[in-house]
Amino acid sequence: MAFKFSYGYASLEKAHLLKYLSEYFEDKCSIAVIKGEYSTWIEIGSKIEEGTEVLTILEKCQRSFLPNIHHLLTVLATLPVTTITVERSFSIMKRTKTLIRNRTGNERMSGLALISLHWEVKVSPEKVLDIMAGRKSR
Repeated sequence: MAFKFSYGYASLEKAHLLKYLSEYFEDKCSIAVIKGEYSTWIEIGSKIEEGTEVLTILEKCQRSFLPNIHHLLTVLATLPVTTITVERSFSIMKRTKTLIRNRTGNERMSGLALISLHWEVKVSPEKVLDIMAGRKSR
């Protein structure tokens, strides 16, 4: 599921809400600069078809011309649309922790959780044996 972009919220009247985004910039630029880029982005963004995926818009946004908008689109593209993946990860961790009885280290626990989460990935036993044979013995 991909996040679709809508221009119903993008307007200069809502530019005052940009102050809430300051935590994403770590004091690298002022709100005035962000507002200036935002007003330019509204003009550019009006040419993009509504419902376009954020990753497609991110590709079209020039990092050198609008670095702060590009940064915000990057943050938006990394935010999960739903919490299903997070909930599934915690569920897997709960099952794994119960089965292993809390004796495993972090590295092994992470490996077991990844195997459980990505069960559809096929692992070749020959490749695993080659990797293990190449490691030094304890």
